[in-house]
Amino acid sequence: MTADTDIIHQELLEEAQTHLGHLLHFAVQKPDLDLKDEFIGRTIPLLHKNIKDLSPQERIDLWSTYNELSILLYPVTPESLEVAEDLNKDRKNRIRGVKGELQGLLGFLVFFVVLFVLAQGYSLVLEKTITNIDTLDKEYISLKESESTARTAKNDADEKSEPLLSILAKKKMNEDQTVLSTRKACELIDFISTCSPKQDAENNASDSAQLQPKVIIETVKAVAALLNVLLLPLLLGFLGAIAYLARNTINQITSNSYIPSWPGRYSMRVLLGGLLGVMGPLLYSSDKIDEIGMNLLLFAFLLGYNVELAFSIFDRLITYAKDKIKAEPKPLTISSPSNPDSATEAPKPPTNPRPATPTPPDSGANNTG
Repeated sequence: MTADTDIIHQELLEEAQTHLGHLLHFAVQKPDLDLKDEFIGRTIPLLHKNIKDLSPQERIDLWSTYNELSILLYPVTPESLEVAEDLNKDRKNRIRGVKGELQGLLGFLVFFVVLFVLAQGYSLVLEKTITNIDTLDKEYISLKESESTARTAKNDADEKSEPLLSILAKKKMNEDQTVLSTRKACELIDFISTCSPKQDAENNASDSAQLQPKVIIETVKAVAALLNVLLLPLLLGFLGAIAYLARNTINQITSNSYIPSWPGRYSMRVLLGGLLGVMGPLLYSSDKIDEIGMNLLLFAFLLGYNVELAFSIFDRLITYAKDKIKAEPKPLTISSPSNPDSATEAPKPPTNPRPATPTPPDSGANNTG
């Protein structure tokens, strides 16, 4: 048993000696680190000696020097230096996992950026279509009022005379533009809700001509709302999480502190960012977020980027809810039947009620004669 312990102890010392050599080699190359000559002179002999030849005091010095240099170079570690060396030398067998992780992160980033650009472009086209149809609808209502005024002003109004002729021409042009815009809207949402603006050739009444576009525009508005409130915050939550991972990874590689993470860490972080992004509209609708003064989509991105921001908001909401639950109930009020608006507090019972003392009967009251 003792022999096995000595072997393990020796292996740990050899590993510490190797790591100490890597850390010292890296520290010497950094000009911003002021390593004292005494420290270097004390460390180098420990690196060139065989572990078996080290005295007990030298073994203690080896561990203390390794600990001191590790604290000085944090967050750089021997493992991260080995990964950085492999990245520079491109050792295929050892660096395959690291490159696979970085390629997965890059793939995540490209995929969600493209998806967000497409969704954002689709949302802008929907909003433009909605604005165009709303403008045409307002113009149509104005033309109807002008037509009614023109017909009322002249009882025998001829549709081929001015100003009624111009009003009807503009009204016909408005109806044609509305139909074209409605067809465009149908093409945009056809994969969600099939719609086809149809006009009755025999009955070209204005009200029926405008009824179908109004129904379609409500459908388009519902799709746009679903897109802006659910899909875009979800994608921005994903992008926020990926932006955080990319920034953190780049900083680690730059500082030689990058170590491959455990499998699934990136996927879990991205999924968490998407979940927090979807919850963004729910938090944004509360009064607690109004004071921040930022756009909903930007807020969803920040929730995905910084998990601590989301959790701090959750903690504040939980504290607020607890305070509301623990609030003391208000005293019971009794309103007067004659004056319901006036309310008084219910009378409190005496703390120490005592029975009333009986009074003797009045003797003079009995003498009636």
